[in-house]
Amino acid sequence: MPAGAGRPRGEQEVKHAVLEAASALFAEKGPSATSLREIAQAAGVNHGLIHRHFGSKQRLVRAVHDHLAARLASTEPFREASVPAALDAFHALEGNRTYWMVLTRAMLDGELADVLGSDLAGGHRMVETLRDALGDEAPVDASDLMAMAFAFSFGWLLLRDFIQAATGAGDDVPEQWFAAMATLLERQGRPAH
Repeated sequence: MPAGAGRPRGEQEVKHAVLEAASALFAEKGPSATSLREIAQAAGVNHGLIHRHFGSKQRLVRAVHDHLAARLASTEPFREASVPAALDAFHALEGNRTYWMVLTRAMLDGELADVLGSDLAGGHRMVETLRDALGDEAPVDASDLMAMAFAFSFGWLLLRDFIQAATGAGDDVPEQWFAAMATLLERQGRPAH
């Protein structure tokens, strides 16, 4: 907590401070390597308040993920199944790096099952939206196409520095990838919008 800043007061302020502090620490170190006392100190609250408002650490991990997923969902990036909308969505996701770091660290810590519930509905909705846009005779299955998009997005969002150092790639890789996807869809007889 910054020096001179007032301590959070009231249930909502305390919960918000804890969620923000835990989000930053989980993204940096992962849930397993972060203690509740560290989170309390970073949030500027008494350690007991975490237990009062969140209960167990497992419930806090889930609450942090839900908090970050809700923040991401509020950007409403996936408004239609088109390549331009997908690129806009990717850039919205890129601005939420903390979310991806927490999700990845939860997976590495073996806690992914505890946090997935808040995300699966959105992923399923994206597949169904794409399936409707591609139609019944699509040569590429919507779930396979979405899996490729997720794989590209996660890889770029989490490993961009390594990928650029290893390959010399520029910052326009996402635009090139989405353009290639548009070309693939057009060649298969489907408009990329």
